[in-house]
Amino acid sequence: DENINDKDFERIGSGSIRDCWIHRETGVVYKVQTWDCDDYTNEMELRNARILRRRKFTHVRIPKTSGFTVNGVLVIAMEMVMGTLGTYTDPNEMSEAREELYRKARFQDMHGENFIIDEDEKIVPIDMGSPRGPVSYADQRVLSCGDGNLWGKW
Repeated sequence: DENINDKDFERIGSGSIRDCWIHRETGVVYKVQTWDCDDYTNEMELRNARILRRRKFTHVRIPKTSGFTVNGVLVIAMEMVMGTLGTYTDPNEMSEAREELYRKARFQDMHGENFIIDEDEKIVPIDMGSPRGPVSYADQRVLSCGDGNLWGKW
């Protein structure tokens, strides 16, 4: 963090293992991993994004991402996605889109703070760093996103 120039970058958030910065001039978001975790990594996010971009979605859009190394640390560059954070949406709306996200992407950590409803009314996952697994849509009970938990069982 001390190496980032505040004139060019603005910190826009952080999660469990990363800080996110936006480059003021270009609007590109940079995710810098600040903590090592075996299951949630920048490497996994890049791999998941690459796999999911090859899938055909109707209601989901996978954002553009790329990775590069700075001082031995893998950094993700991601397009800035404009729209409404999932936490601030009605969990009963866009059920077809939500189902498609869960059924096809199968993220184990997809909650309201990890996706955005964009201007074209597509769901865009903005955190794809979690493992993917065989979790069914019915098991996720996407009815409680007000508290950021779309899984309903945690």
